[in-house]
Amino acid sequence: MIPGTISGAIPKTTLSTSPSPSGSKGHLTLNSRQQIKLLSSHVAGFQYYQGHLVEHEFKTGTPLILVREPKNRYDSDAIAIYFSSTKIGYIPAAENTVLTNMLDQGVLLQTTITSFNPEMPTWERVGVEIVINADNLENQILL
Repeated sequence: MIPGTISGAIPKTTLSTSPSPSGSKGHLTLNSRQQIKLLSSHVAGFQYYQGHLVEHEFKTGTPLILVREPKNRYDSDAIAIYFSSTKIGYIPAAENTVLTNMLDQGVLLQTTITSFNPEMPTWERVGVEIVINADNLENQILL
């Protein structure tokens, strides 16, 4: 997969729909115990936030926190990325619309550091991956 792209494929997963208790809509059933990769990208704006203060703690697999910023004056779909309580940047604006919709619907997304290289330019220094657990998807998405 090319970094920065959203994956639509769900490998080795069976999808089916069944009526909801109300009978008006179906729900998605996944028969899998895997994670579905939604995005691989770099942290945008790293040079403008406090990432340099905590980057010595970055390791592959380190969890990060996504925080929606619907009142962001530059991008109403903005998603900030935090390491603990420290803002380190954003999901790139060109890649955040689908994730914004998911977060706004209460879908739980997991974000981790996939790469860190302090020798790289700041816009390529920190790689991140966003996934959703297939086990939790059935309870989160209504068709």
